[in-house]
Amino acid sequence: MKSIFKTILNVFPRPMLIRMSCLVKPLTMWALKGDRYTDPLDGRSF
Repeated sequence: MKSIFKTILNVFPRPMLIRMSCLVKPLTMWALKGDRYTDPLDGRSF
């Protein structure tokens, strides 16, 4: 697993990774949505 992340970080430039994270973040928030735990900082539930 460590080598996979190392390869990804070496292959893709940093600005591209930042743009990709902005696109993926809403999808992960939707996928992890739940009602078991509530984040005290932003009030979202997981």
